[in-house]
Amino acid sequence: MTAASRLLVPVAVLAACIALSDAAHDWAYDGEAGPEKWSHIGYNQCSGKRQSPINVVTNRVIRKHFKPIEFRHFDQIPREMNMTNNYHSARATLEWDEIPLIGSGGLPGEYEVINFHFHWGRKDFKGSEHTVDGESYPLEMHIVCQNTKYPELQDALQHPDGLAVMGIMFEVSEANNRAMKRLEPALRQIVKGGDSVAVEEPPRLLELMPWNTNDFYRYDGSLTTPNCNEVVTWTIFLESVKITEKQLELFRALKRNPVPIGRNYRPPQHRFGRSVFLSKPEEEDSVVFGGITAELRNDARPLRVPPLPALLAMLVICLVGR
Repeated sequence: MTAASRLLVPVAVLAACIALSDAAHDWAYDGEAGPEKWSHIGYNQCSGKRQSPINVVTNRVIRKHFKPIEFRHFDQIPREMNMTNNYHSARATLEWDEIPLIGSGGLPGEYEVINFHFHWGRKDFKGSEHTVDGESYPLEMHIVCQNTKYPELQDALQHPDGLAVMGIMFEVSEANNRAMKRLEPALRQIVKGGDSVAVEEPPRLLELMPWNTNDFYRYDGSLTTPNCNEVVTWTIFLESVKITEKQLELFRALKRNPVPIGRNYRPPQHRFGRSVFLSKPEEEDSVVFGGITAELRNDARPLRVPPLPALLAMLVICLVGR
């Protein structure tokens, strides 16, 4: 199946297959069906040695220079976006005129976006699945992408390079997040498990991303929900995105029926000797986002002031030119 023909297939149909197990609610985040029991209730891969999430220990990461990740079509407005409470998370499925793609950046292929979803906790100090030196964020978003060399999602789920997932951390701020603001009406309408609603003014994926996408952690892992397929190349961005306390409460209000989902993060898993790489260019001015202009970004950033020698050189040029 070509990329063009895939546009004719609702992305929701593909995404329904992915690890969130909408059809079976026999696993949970607490109690007898909690994460430590997943491998005992039929999800054998959840006890593997390439499991996610992990705790990133910053003094043990390996510095490695990756080329910047290439983002294509991340600046377009989705043709359609649906937000669903699938009993375990809030998940967005999308349809596009041109499917967003990521490549380069050390990824083992080119990947197209399938969906994005969120993980959170009951309090601000806990909620993200990945942690850094044991510290957690209140919310983590996963953008799930499928390797384009596999014609079907089920094929991708059978190969170690099948999926690439980008993890984006959110931190509490009073600053308004315009992209998240556009998701608020939909989140208010999917409180009950199984509810799904169209997002009236869907944000661009670009608006949900951190400004700096060149600094990231990279490791080989798995899906963080059953079946825990060990097929994911993980990218965890160092820079976080802002979210308000009121917006966080919209996630915490979502129910599994009849009780709130509460928390939906899997604890960090053993690394089993896996390498965790840090890509962080030395040059400050190398931070870009796929050539997209700042006008589309979530928040305005201060202009960089040129260093003093450059300012003096500019002054001389101006004076000579008079």
